[in-house]
Amino acid sequence: MIIQKKMSKFKELINSLKAYTVIIIENEFTLIDDSIKLLAFYCLCNQSILDRINKALIEKGFDERKQSLEELRIAFHQLEQNEKLIEQIPAQDNFEHYLEKIEGTQILKDFDLTKFNKSIEEDFKRIFLKYGALNTYPENQYGEIIKGIKEIPNAEILFFNQTPTAEEYESFIKSIKESISLTNSTFYLCLIDKSLGNGEDSAGKDFAMKDLIQINQQEQLNSVCFIYTSRPTNNNNPPSELNHYYAQEIAKSSPPDFEKITKILA
Repeated sequence: MIIQKKMSKFKELINSLKAYTVIIIENEFTLIDDSIKLLAFYCLCNQSILDRINKALIEKGFDERKQSLEELRIAFHQLEQNEKLIEQIPAQDNFEHYLEKIEGTQILKDFDLTKFNKSIEEDFKRIFLKYGALNTYPENQYGEIIKGIKEIPNAEILFFNQTPTAEEYESFIKSIKESISLTNSTFYLCLIDKSLGNGEDSAGKDFAMKDLIQINQQEQLNSVCFIYTSRPTNNNNPPSELNHYYAQEIAKSSPPDFEKITKILA
């Protein structure tokens, strides 16, 4: 009950601030290796996500795979769907079982899964990861946050398992801008793991305090960034620089510290 109250305040603040775009960067987000789950995600995702996945596939040179995916999605949506069953099974995780239930297994038989499996690479899977096709993640630290944001109408989460390389900066910025525009946000939130798997290093914090602030200044974007860490500095002093108000540490906890997140946002 207490966590629900705190989450409710968090949602209210997101709505009042119009901060519907949320970026999460966590190295423990793993890519889906199961081809059927990727196919399910593509067939079941909404039009906004579909359009951006298709655009990214073309930009990365995956034109042929995009075409085969589009043909599968068309065949899927020609079947008589059962929305309740999609949720009950759920179809995202049990696509073949769902197709059996609606007598649609032929569309997978007609799809060249062997060829598709051979053509999947990390860049391809990262496109899907960005829009929510996660394999595994630390659910005790992120589950409630992801669930809470997904329950907010118009809100959207973009997932990354690493900070962008120099070659990926343009795409990273473009993704944020697209989401801000589509969600009608006034600014975006960023939640980033402090070390990004580098032990005592602070790669995530460095990105938030340097690169992200620079990106915002150059692109005229605004954000509040939460540096998510299991080793907080426990420094209760107020930030000494203006920019540091927009990038503050919060402890990884289960459930998440919605109270502190809300306090920083307010």
